[in-house]
Amino acid sequence: MARNRIQKHRGLLKGISAALIILGLGVLALSIFMVVNGAMNVSSGGAGRIVEIVFGIILAIASVLGLAVGIYLAVIGHAIVATHGSIAEDNLGKGTVNMNKCNNCGTEIQGNEQFCPNCGKSVLDKQICLSCGCTNTADAKVCTNCGKDLK
Repeated sequence: MARNRIQKHRGLLKGISAALIILGLGVLALSIFMVVNGAMNVSSGGAGRIVEIVFGIILAIASVLGLAVGIYLAVIGHAIVATHGSIAEDNLGKGTVNMNKCNNCGTEIQGNEQFCPNCGKSVLDKQICLSCGCTNTADAKVCTNCGKDLK
């Protein structure tokens, strides 16, 4: 199966999330060290140690936020998959994922079209006779009103 744009960029998203998690853990360890070191030596260092403790707390908060973003991106990178539609088929210029497709040939159907513009097959659950306009079931072979061939 050919890789689409989403699959190609999943690895990049996972790499960024891993880097954020590793960086967040490193900064968290540094911030814990700063807070503990500042608290143990606060009596000998005065204001400098207070600044170290405050800066350590700020770094801890920032690292927790970085970890949260990294974990969130890891979950998204693992879960995101395009399985069908224009995005999965890498046909971004040819319509949207939510467009209806012809059951006969796969051509995308736009708006309220009743027939496929490519093969002419009815896209409704019912078939409309081209001769008399009567609505027939989707599996009918002949029109129930005029008897003309529907296929």
